[in-house]
Amino acid sequence: MIARGWRIGGWRGGWIGCWRDWWIGALLPLVLAACGGKGGGGPTPEPGPVPADPKAQAADVQAVQAKVPAGIAITFEAVLGDKERHVAIQPKGWETGVIPGRVKPPVGSSLGFMTAFSTGTNCDGDCSPKDWAKVADSVEFAQFAGGSWKIEKDEKLADGRILVAKGEDRVDIVLAKWKDGADRYFMCRVTLDKEIVSAAPAFEEACRRLTVRNW
Repeated sequence: MIARGWRIGGWRGGWIGCWRDWWIGALLPLVLAACGGKGGGGPTPEPGPVPADPKAQAADVQAVQAKVPAGIAITFEAVLGDKERHVAIQPKGWETGVIPGRVKPPVGSSLGFMTAFSTGTNCDGDCSPKDWAKVADSVEFAQFAGGSWKIEKDEKLADGRILVAKGEDRVDIVLAKWKDGADRYFMCRVTLDKEIVSAAPAFEEACRRLTVRNW
């Protein structure tokens, strides 16, 4: 005689029912996942980073390098930024520090103690859509208002803003790029000591050619 059932811990059922329930429990999640759950459509995946374009990067590097004045020993290269969200055109061989995306001339160089180049992103708190023009103005640009700074350029771009400010013995360049609905904005910051201010046009071009791969 085949046993009709048994009792274990208060549960009662036949071996056929047990086997059937096990298969349903094991296969149902896989079927739903393959079909995208109820309704046949799952959540839309977030877009991945834009594939690298070596030709475009080479053209960007050449455009920046062409603006380096004679007598300034700087070579630029294309480098993936923090978390590979962007591509930066930055000086080759400069040294990184504790701040991600920030590089400085090698120790002992004649390019100035304060000279630095950095790129990255900023959420200004939680990473959610904001009025990035307003945020960038407060975080990046307002610091150059008044004082001894002379604003040599303050240009609105289709996707952001770039500013070139001259101080007593240095030049600063700041660029911010944003997009409506994005969770962050991208920035490029440059400080050039008096020893290297003649290379400002090259560094301005480098900031302009920051390429966003993934907002």
